[in-house]
Amino acid sequence: NDPKVRDEKAWKRSLAVARRAFYSGKSADPTGGATFYHAHYVRPKWAKQMRVVAEIGGHVFYVPVRA
Repeated sequence: NDPKVRDEKAWKRSLAVARRAFYSGKSADPTGGATFYHAHYVRPKWAKQMRVVAEIGGHVFYVPVRA
């Protein structure tokens, strides 16, 4: 069940944008390499053992602290 393209012009533009992003190789990771995250209103126990690398909108992003 392939989804039907309803707007051919928008579909082609989205493909062009995706190709540029994929092939440019210049997209920086806005999370700083985070492997864990949570919303601001959550206080997970594991976060105490992590290092904050980014805050984006209502989310906090972490990487494990190296021993």
